[in-house]
Amino acid sequence: MTRLSAPTRRFLAAFLSSAALAVWSPPAARAEFIVAPGFLYAPSDQTARQFSPSLELVGTGGPPNFLGSTGAAISADGLFLYQAFRRNVPGLPDGAHLLALGSGGAIVHELHLTNLGLNRASGIGVDSAGRIYAAAADGLHEISADFSTNTVLPVGFGRASGVAVAPNDFLYVVDQTNDRITVLDDGRRPVGTIPTGRAPSGATFGPDGFLYYTDTPFSAADFLGRLVRVDPVSLQQTVVLGNLPFPLDVEFAPDGSFYLATFVGRQVDRYSADRVLLGSFSDGVIMDQLAFYAAVPAAVPEPSALVLAGVGVVGVLGRARRRRNTSGP
Repeated sequence: MTRLSAPTRRFLAAFLSSAALAVWSPPAARAEFIVAPGFLYAPSDQTARQFSPSLELVGTGGPPNFLGSTGAAISADGLFLYQAFRRNVPGLPDGAHLLALGSGGAIVHELHLTNLGLNRASGIGVDSAGRIYAAAADGLHEISADFSTNTVLPVGFGRASGVAVAPNDFLYVVDQTNDRITVLDDGRRPVGTIPTGRAPSGATFGPDGFLYYTDTPFSAADFLGRLVRVDPVSLQQTVVLGNLPFPLDVEFAPDGSFYLATFVGRQVDRYSADRVLLGSFSDGVIMDQLAFYAAVPAAVPEPSALVLAGVGVVGVLGRARRRRNTSGP
């Protein structure tokens, strides 16, 4: 694999480590933003967006006094979660804030995360107890379902990014700086790591029970990257799609179709379950994280079939670190 050139490394560092702030301008008129099953959601530089499954932009929401936005998830009580940067507001600290939007785009909850600023591709996950896990510049935050408590977990990351919650409530947290995914058990203790290519970003579990992540390991003018599937038992890795233009996140619909957000081209692509490109959306604005609101969670194997638990976990993960499999689909 070719080593990244110095200009490429500088570009990636600037993109992945700095706050992406935009001068706010009013969004184009759209239908009222709602949070309801059957829609795809994404934050953009200026607002929150709601898409139909076919990638038609059907609603926009969110307050106008934030700069930049990232992360995407649906809370246990059906709110759209994302992060944004607020500054120069009396009584509120500058920095990254976690927002929970309801229908109409109104803020239902707001929580200050950190003064260190807003990082791109900062993932959000929600576990079975409704606890929210938000990757931020200072680490991984654990937030209670009612937003009353906020704790930075005592786990070291070079830079936490995507957050995937397994059916057994284990967390899979992308560490972009260290090119790996850190696995936390249901007590939020690190139990091992999964290696990735360079610049991993988003991660999620598909309706098939497999872990999926995006990375960008190749040195090229267009920063070619991959969508990779990980068997949660054997940890064997398979490239599902390659030659992707700097992929940032992946999200699945219950039928197995999926959406990819990419940085080059600032677009979201929709694929069928058998990887046929069905359509794209782009209007020049970065959307680096995605969330599909399923009416009923997709059926996946029982947690016991997904296990990375018990006495064998560290050994299994250790063997996986020594055995990188990048076979094609």
